Amino acid sequence: MPESTKTRVIKTTYIDGIKSKPSLKSYKSGNLAETVENISDQSISNYLEPVAGPSLSAEDPCHNAHTQDCDSELLKILQEAEAELQDNLIKKTSGYSRTSKEYQESETVWKTRMETKEKEFEQQRDSLFEKIQEQICSGGTFCCASCHSSPLYVVRCGKCRQHLCAKCDLEKHRTLFTHKRTCVLDDQLLTLGPCEFVDHAGAIIIINIPIPLYEPSCCNSCFSSGSVRLSCGPTRVAVITKEGRFDVTSTLFVCSVCKVSRLATNEEYMYSGYWPGSLSHNSYFIEEDLISFWHHLRHKTPGTSERKFIETLEEISLDNDRVNIINRTLFNRSRREFEFHQYLLEKTIFRRHGKCKICGPHPHGMHADANRKLYRFAEASDRLGLSLYGDVRMAYDDSQLEHISKIEKKIPKAKGKGDDLCGSSTWKAAKGETSSKRNLDITGLEMMSCTHGTVVYSANLLKGETFKHTNLQHLKSHEMGTKFFCNDVVCKYWPFAIKVGHLFPEYQQLTKDMKPFLSRFHGLGHSWTCRVLYNGHWEKGGADMLGEEQEQVFSYMARLGATTKHQSKASRRDDLTSAILYFNSEKEKRMVTALCLWMNRAKERSLLYRKKLQNSLEHRDVKEEELPSILDRLKKQAKLVNSKNLTNDWDKQLLQKELEGECHMLKVMHARNANFFDTVGSPNTSTFER
Repeated sequence: MPESTKTRVIKTTYIDGIKSKPSLKSYKSGNLAETVENISDQSISNYLEPVAGPSLSAEDPCHNAHTQDCDSELLKILQEAEAELQDNLIKKTSGYSRTSKEYQESETVWKTRMETKEKEFEQQRDSLFEKIQEQICSGGTFCCASCHSSPLYVVRCGKCRQHLCAKCDLEKHRTLFTHKRTCVLDDQLLTLGPCEFVDHAGAIIIINIPIPLYEPSCCNSCFSSGSVRLSCGPTRVAVITKEGRFDVTSTLFVCSVCKVSRLATNEEYMYSGYWPGSLSHNSYFIEEDLISFWHHLRHKTPGTSERKFIETLEEISLDNDRVNIINRTLFNRSRREFEFHQYLLEKTIFRRHGKCKICGPHPHGMHADANRKLYRFAEASDRLGLSLYGDVRMAYDDSQLEHISKIEKKIPKAKGKGDDLCGSSTWKAAKGETSSKRNLDITGLEMMSCTHGTVVYSANLLKGETFKHTNLQHLKSHEMGTKFFCNDVVCKYWPFAIKVGHLFPEYQQLTKDMKPFLSRFHGLGHSWTCRVLYNGHWEKGGADMLGEEQEQVFSYMARLGATTKHQSKASRRDDLTSAILYFNSEKEKRMVTALCLWMNRAKERSLLYRKKLQNSLEHRDVKEEELPSILDRLKKQAKLVNSKNLTNDWDKQLLQKELEGECHMLKVMHARNANFFDTVGSPNTSTFER
């Protein structure tokens, strides 16, 4: 998007009655995504609804004028973004591709540029080392950056980038305890601690420093305004920041009028950005900036060890001559509370519930699948306490077991492996029953996501993936008003769902109101009859959905198994829920750009598919009006073949149909492979030709 269009939109919202102007980032990830699908049909005035607080009257002329201005501005932005994406797509699909000569030229230019940079460092490496050595040795005379005197003992602050005398250093760093300060005493470079200062004689003195907090507006005793000052408390406390551990003193509030003093409360520490590790003993605090940094890092790189992150902070503390012991249990407690409170803020104030705004109240389709990598060892220790999130994105184990036991009352457990063969593949998910693992308490995680890749449901697998687990996901998707239910083995599950509907009348609508959808890429391993009967793209409204959206989620979530397999049940549930919410939030931020890109791709593909269809119809001398009847005959033939799938009394006609179908699928696969191997190495082949 051009730079001139990035900052022209200003939207006024009301949070708890307070007028505010959110940044452009909120337009990329917030309510703007809700208007993209209806941008050509209706006004964008709904986008201007307040986030919270009192509503704005639609009859207000000022509000209408402001709405129209924002409407025109938003339309311009979306049109320009769509035009830019369209240009990029045309360039990408126009058949242009760099030749091998152009590839060689670009590689040569890049190699030359890298060699030039390497030579620059080689030529200046000695001078750079001299400067680094000078910085460490801290030799020479310096003037104080504050009073401009020439002191005998100079304190260098690596954070302020200043040289200070002893007096100015004490005045400036009595509240900035996280700054790294060094001083040369007796020809030795010393790193000063947060409470260590240098006097005029060159001796190190200890001065207690409290944790800097926001001062209360008035005294709780005499109610005098602006009279409360910070002072040092009676106890030593540890503060953990991105620079490591700092040992200072607790904070005391003293009134300059009535001289009454009191200790700061946990709420006042948290208000100032310091999260207590324990509410009963105020001796351990984690800085909010550090928790926020770790929150984003652990979700951007799932599976990263929290233990190693804390060990990194300990090494930083040790490098700066400070105490390097950090309590992992208290750090984990503060981090979990911080993430949960951030979720509450998103839910109550910003009204972001982690749901897909594009799907709305009636999602187009849901893809259900299970991941066996998110297991939990049975020997993992389990702590007391409940999960903070509860069933926000993960169903309780009891509700799942209750649903399974309800079905087992009328469909008892079957012996044997069951019918898990389809086509030439054996599907582990196509099981009616499963057994538990000896060393696993939880064998995996089943999840369900919408067409846009937003996770809407998940639950633990206590034994293994069965149709009874899938039926619960099917039930949840039906409650959301979903039209298509996607699954990797929907050809085996759908007869089971029909059977459950016959035995339980309350579940009959699951198969009547929804349509089965066989995942596109998993469908390549199924028989031709499954593709004919359960191919969602042959259903009206199937669109260009893959039915593989959950696989993209698993590529992110599966990496969490490295850490969650050793956690307690409550901690595992909290971490997985937090990861799901973070994943959904990141998906929402990219949704506006993705929708524009998908729309342009759909336009291009619709033209391509229309052209291919016309060529096929002309080649086979078939009219487009005859396609529905042809599809009906194919489905009847597929049902006849499936009805004899488990018997040996095949007649010649059914055997001939089955062989014809298998022969056709072999020809299709051969043609695809031949086309791929012929074009994958060609530099001048366009995207759609491939």
